[in-house]
Order: sequence, then structure tokens, then C-alpha cells
Amino acid sequence: MVSDFAVGILLSLSTAVLFGAHTSFAKTKSVVQSGVAMPIYNIYFLCGAAIANLVEYIVMLSLGATIEFTYLGIICAVLLLCFEVTLLLSIQQIGVGYATGFSVLSAAIVTPILQVILQQPIAIWWVMIVGLLMLACSVFAMSVLRDVLQRLGWHGTSSDYQRTLLPSGVGDIEVEVDSDAELDDLLNDRTPLITQSAPGEEQQQGMAISRCSMILGLVFSSIAGLCMAVLPLPSLYASEASAGLNFFLSFGVGCIVVIPLSATIAVFTLHMSSQPTTTDDDGKKERMMIPYELLYRMASFDNEIWHFKQVVMPAVSAGIVWGIGNICGFCSFLYLSYTIAISFVQCNVIVAMFLGIVLWKEVQNKVEIVTLCFLSLGLVAGCAVVVYGVFGSF
Repeated sequence: MVSDFAVGILLSLSTAVLFGAHTSFAKTKSVVQSGVAMPIYNIYFLCGAAIANLVEYIVMLSLGATIEFTYLGIICAVLLLCFEVTLLLSIQQIGVGYATGFSVLSAAIVTPILQVILQQPIAIWWVMIVGLLMLACSVFAMSVLRDVLQRLGWHGTSSDYQRTLLPSGVGDIEVEVDSDAELDDLLNDRTPLITQSAPGEEQQQGMAISRCSMILGLVFSSIAGLCMAVLPLPSLYASEASAGLNFFLSFGVGCIVVIPLSATIAVFTLHMSSQPTTTDDDGKKERMMIPYELLYRMASFDNEIWHFKQVVMPAVSAGIVWGIGNICGFCSFLYLSYTIAISFVQCNVIVAMFLGIVLWKEVQNKVEIVTLCFLSLGLVAGCAVVVYGVFGSF
């Protein structure tokens, strides 16, 4: 007889594998060359997630299950949208690595509070907290490793692996770089925490901008981490006819409901540029598209914004893979305590990193690869410590 703990671990590890694998769809050649903006990619992604959940509903109906719709599924979908939007806003302020790292840190803080709210037992509090800190610090170190190595003079030879760490279809897919020098400039532009400013007044102004960006980025990434931590919570309060595998009709409908809202939010977060209006010594200047013009082009399905042929299949496929992983993840909470399930799902970072190294050749520097392997061991050790803290034994 398989124990509930074993079933829960298998489900949460399946979630980690699928969450980590779905990030690779954002790196396909057609998506990268299209230059599609992240908010548009996420709309396709939500469509894929809705498809996965509705197919699961059809399968359950064919098996004779009695399923009731619950508004809690829409709440979960809204939390997913909030996570995506706030993570995107954080990325725009402090870069992919720091945004990912800080969101995991905030999720690690919130998770034990949620376990208390659910009245789930914790054998050794301080051990569980240590495990969560180990896990969060490992993910954070993975996220900012390239920046740290660059500051120490270790320059990599590949593109930025940090894009592999994004959990919900948010890929840094808008920029292509042709050289390490261009990559260094891109990282400095996207990561104000390490931006090198000019001396004098320009330096003071740059530092002020960096501090402002850092504060905004920390706020947005903290909100993203909060949304990520509480995302499965509403499903645990569903009635018997709507819980477990019966929950995903509601979540699929929720994904469909938030798609128009996601498109509306994209109008205010999307940075699209039209034809250049003027030129100077530095090259072409871009004109920012005003919101109602962008809204019209989105509503008319302008291909320059939607990139349908290049993006729809990879992005929807990413949503389907994520949706299947989400089904496994939500079900794992029925067998594991909240903190343990959340902790093991974070192993998706290891899967994404592995695919980035082996499949996409994003990291070729031996120092980075070895360091990432040690940090991965730290993440796994953190999960083990969390389990010990919750149960008091193995």
C-alpha cells in the first residue's frame, strides 16, 4: 500500500518537472525571433492552461464523476494573473534574477504562516524555518549567480541563463544579443542593482534611480511571491464535489475569465515601439505607443503585436504543460502539508536550469555549472530539512 506521503511527493516532483520543462517553450527559435512581448506570450499561455484544465474536466466526466463549479477556481486564476503581472513589473525594475530570487524569499516567509492558518502540525518550528531559508537562499543565489560572477570578473560565454528560472511562462524573450559585451550591457540595463553609473552628478542620479527601481522591484516581487504561495490555498476550501480532480473545471473557467483582464493589463505594461521618428548619433529613437492605439491594435489582432504564427503553438503548449503540472501540484496538497508541497515544487528551478545547460547551452562556463550544481544540492537539502522540521523525523 502506497502511503499518502509517497503519493504527495510523487505529485509535487511531477509538478516540479513540468513547471521546469514549460519554460523551454519560450526559448524556441520561432518565439525568440518573433520578439513577442511577455504580456502577449502570457495571454497565449493562459489559453493553454485553460485547455489543459478543461480537457481534464472532460476526462473526469467520461469516468462518471459528479463535478460542481465553484467560484474558488476563478479566485485561483486571478491569483495566477496577479503573480504574472507583479513578477513582470518586478522584472522591469530589477531584472529577471533578482525578481525571481526575491519572490521565492517572500513565498518562503508566507508559507509557514499558511500552514498555521490551515492548522497543520509542525513538529520542530525552527528546523522547518532553517529548511525554508536554505531553499530560498539557494534559489536566490541561482538567480543572481551570473551577476555575481561578472562582478568578480568571471565572464560567461553564453546567453543569460536566468530566463530559465521563470515559473509561469514569463520568459526574457524580447532581446537578442550577439556578443558578450552586448550581454553585459543588457544585464546592467535590466539589473539596476549592479548598474555602473558615470561619476559626479550623473552617478548620483543613477544611484537614485537604482534605489527607486530596487524598492519598486522588491515590492512587486514580494507581492508575486505572496500570490505564488497562496495560489493553491482556495482549492483546499472547495466542497467535496469541487475538490481534488473535480476542481479544475472551475480553474479552467477562471483562466478563460481572466484572459480579457490580462489583455487589458497588457495595454498598460506592454512596451511596444513603432517606427522610429528621429535619429541621432546613437541611432534610432523609438516612439512609445499610446494605450488606446495599442488597445486597438490588440483588439484587431495586429500580427506585429500577436505574432500568431510564430508564437501560438509554443506558448499554448507551454500553458498546457504548466496546466498539467498545476493539476499535479494542487492534488499534492491533499496528501502533503502545505509547506512540504510548496518546497518540493520549488525544485522546478533545478529542472529549468538543467534544460538550460543541456538542451539550450545557455551556460557553458564551468565555474557557473559547478556552482549551480552545488546550489541545487542546497535546494534539495533544504527540502529534506523542511520535511524533518514538519514531521520531527524522516
